[in-house]
Amino acid sequence: MHLDVESVYLYLAEACLMFGVAPEEVFITQVADLIGEQVISSRSLLDEVLEHLEQGEEPTYDQGLTGVFSQPGTFEPDLRLQGVRLPDIERAIGTLLARR
Repeated sequence: MHLDVESVYLYLAEACLMFGVAPEEVFITQVADLIGEQVISSRSLLDEVLEHLEQGEEPTYDQGLTGVFSQPGTFEPDLRLQGVRLPDIERAIGTLLARR
């Protein structure tokens, strides 16, 4: 099924507006474990959402190992975005999946 990337971006832009960020300023980063904090995955919000829409699955993030950041490839607490929460991203993806 073809994804309308522009529509997904506009949806995310509207959702991010309340946090004062654009979708391209939001990154979902996952680490292998909390001790070493070795980054194993880091994607822009748009790429993350598109990946789950292509898979047809709503994600279930482990909040200890996954976070929302202002830069890619980091798990630095100072770069964590305040206000943008993983459950909100899960719900947004679920909403988009339901519209398909």
